[in-house]
Amino acid sequence: MESLKVKYNFNNKNNPKYVNGVMINSKHIKELRLNKEKIQSYKNLQHNWNMAGAIPFDELFLNDIEVLLKKINIQPKIFPTGRNSIQFEYEKDNGDYLEFEIFDNKIFCLSIINNDEKTSEFNFDSEMVNNFLNDFYA
Repeated sequence: MESLKVKYNFNNKNNPKYVNGVMINSKHIKELRLNKEKIQSYKNLQHNWNMAGAIPFDELFLNDIEVLLKKINIQPKIFPTGRNSIQFEYEKDNGDYLEFEIFDNKIFCLSIINNDEKTSEFNFDSEMVNNFLNDFYA
């Protein structure tokens, strides 16, 4: 996965800007910064960090996750999993739920909309994640 370095400069904090097709505003930047801090903390997880035999995360994989976070339209809640993956979660007030479990070479997606559960799998791809997000929040 390619590396992406972006610097954000704003004259008006509430005026959205677009970088690589992603709308960026002060809220998005704050959420991205918090998520990047979480990813950095995952780099320090040791063997058996979940007390169930989980192995440490590969640093290159976590770097790819940071790049993915920069490319998606809406920042998720993120969590490490004992399956050596990172989970992105989105939930609406009405209970609709969207989850991505991200591995080094694939992404599993679970959506529950109006109690209708669907799953899919695709390659590690920010465009596909954004497509699911757009459909979920449409």
